[in-house]
This record gives sequence, C-alpha cells and structure tokens, in this order.
Amino acid sequence: MKKFINDRVSWKRVLSLLIMFLFIFILSFLIISFCIDKSILISFMNFNIRGLDLVYFLITVAFYLMFKIIRVLQKKYYQGFCKVVLNFSNIILIIFFLLSSFIYIIRRSNSVYYTFKSPDKKHTIIAKETSILLLGEVSLYERENPFFIKNLDAYILPDDGYTPIYNNDYNIKWNENKFSLSVYDASGSKDWISVSVNLENKDVSYKHSRSDEINVTKQDKENIEDNIKDKDSLNRQNILNNLSIKDAIKINDSPYGIIMVDKAGPRNLWYFIEFKDNRMIYISELPDNSPIVNGSFDLEGNINLKFEDINQNINKYISKDGGKTWSKK
Repeated sequence: MKKFINDRVSWKRVLSLLIMFLFIFILSFLIISFCIDKSILISFMNFNIRGLDLVYFLITVAFYLMFKIIRVLQKKYYQGFCKVVLNFSNIILIIFFLLSSFIYIIRRSNSVYYTFKSPDKKHTIIAKETSILLLGEVSLYERENPFFIKNLDAYILPDDGYTPIYNNDYNIKWNENKFSLSVYDASGSKDWISVSVNLENKDVSYKHSRSDEINVTKQDKENIEDNIKDKDSLNRQNILNNLSIKDAIKINDSPYGIIMVDKAGPRNLWYFIEFKDNRMIYISELPDNSPIVNGSFDLEGNINLKFEDINQNINKYISKDGGKTWSKK
C-alpha cells in the first residue's frame, strides 16, 4: 500500500513537472512570436495549432494553479471571514474560466485556414476566413517556416458574414511573385472584391469588379475545382497541394490517377484524382486501403480499380460517375 501511494505521488510529481515545463516552453514560444511580430500556426495533416490554442493552454494552467493555491489556503483558513472570501474567490475563478473557455471555443470554431502554394513552390499563402454573426473577414498571411506565419496586412471584408472560400466563390492567380485573391461578395454588393500582394515588397492593392468582369472557369481555379464544395474536400485538396505529382499512379489514356496520401503499416489511404494543368485535383477518397492498386476504363466508360492486399486477396471496385462514388464488384 505504501509503495502504491509513493508511486502515485511520484507520477503526480512527474506530471506536475511536465505541465510546468510545457507552460514555460509555450510562454517562451509566445513571447518569441510577439517579439518577431509573427503569428503561430503549426500545421499537422488536417489539424492546425494556433497561437490561440497555446494561449488557452496557459490560461487553463494558470487557473489550475490558482485553484490549487485557494485549496491550500482553505485548509489553513477554514473558518470565519477568510473562508467566505476564499469560497467567493473560487466562484469568481470558475466564472472567469468558463467565460474564457466560451470565448476560445467561439473564436476557434469561427475561423478556418486555407493553404495556397505558388506554382514554383517558393511561396505559401495562408488565408484565414472568419465569420461571426454578420461580420466576415478574409485575411492573408505568408508562411515563413513550419511554426510562424507573417501577416501581409491584406484583408477582404465580405458582407453579412459570408464565407466565399468555404463556398468556393473565389479565384486565385499567380504572376511570378504576385498573388491575387478574388472573392464573390454574394451576400452584399454581388461584385467581386480582389486583393493583390507583391510578395517581394509586400505592396497591397485592392479592386472591386462587376460580376461580368471576372470570368471564373475551371481552368482558373489554381488550387481547387468546382466540384469541391465541402470543408472536408477542401482539406483533402490542401493535402494534395503538398504532394508531388510524380508519386501519383496514372490511369492509361485518361486524365485520372491514384495517389497514396497516408501509410500505416500495410494499410494505405488512397485518393482518386484528376490531372489538370500539371496539378492534382481531388475527386474522392478510395474505399480500399490495400497496398497495391491499378485502374482502367471499360468499353462503357466506367472506371475500374483492382486492389490487392499483402495476402494476395483481390477486391474490385467500379465508378460510373467519373470517380465520385465507388461500388464493389
């Protein structure tokens, strides 16, 4: 029993030391980002760790420490006026913690980040799209390293909290080191709002255009195609943008192909894609995770895929709608 208690105390001590180490490390990281005037955005697969997440972690630890201090004081001063003050302090802390948690959840859930790479892969633009009630904003950043992004001081303010990137009402153009984003203000003026950034001198310019002045075709979409409507597909397209087209498996005599985007032992995650203008466009996630796959078209124009696992078991699938949906044969 004594050994169990000692082990428990030991683990609690290790956990406390780990939390304090993380607290100091994250606090130092936030101070560095403030001093160099950069925002924190660490991307891992489809998940983004933001500066807001780190601040909330520090707030949570700070509240936890304050609760611990009050608990120690309550054991020492458990009677009279001090007890009332300490109980009241506990209530105030709980209210403030719940309020800060509510603000954190609201701010995090109302902002989505999108990644756009230049054709030469030298620049990576991050578009932060925020919508709160009737307030909307698209702000642009440039990624400088895996940890920090720099604010380009380029903003678009759609009316009525509209989210044009999420709704695929946008157009992107690259001209060497110049990046242009145009969004359709569907909830307001019904016009296109464009912001252009020269990534060499950070010069920013704006333009309003009538709907008939911007012809957005499928070829103009440099990072996404018209059939990509939902948030999950946007995230999958962002994964494709970071992969090499050389790793894709091309289906003969067609503009389609297959690419592995994740591997866990013998299991693989495959995407069905379309090649367009030397880019890969996401169409669907394939229903099988076997390591070997090949595809072909039949005489009726249907797409056929054959998967083979490590035990040489074979599964066949067919798509009659250009690879959007699959059924097992």
